[in-house]
Amino acid sequence: MSEILRRILLLVALTLCCTAAALAQWNYVLRSLDKRIEIRVRAADKIRYDVLLNSKLLLQDSTLSVDIDHHTLGTNPKVVGTT
Repeated sequence: MSEILRRILLLVALTLCCTAAALAQWNYVLRSLDKRIEIRVRAADKIRYDVLLNSKLLLQDSTLSVDIDHHTLGTNPKVVGTT
């Protein structure tokens, strides 16, 4: 279970890194190479995501934001570009 949790956390971290550049479409799906782990990212008033393992929902409608010096990043997201 620890290895699975590490993979999920790695994918969430990658999502954080890619989210700012990838939110123009509103909906994104990230999958692990073996396709066992899937992260679905949505952007609206907040960044929201779901995490699935072997098609089983582990986290649903979780929100993502960061507070830096009392400024919240992740609310009303805007896409500046994608790769």
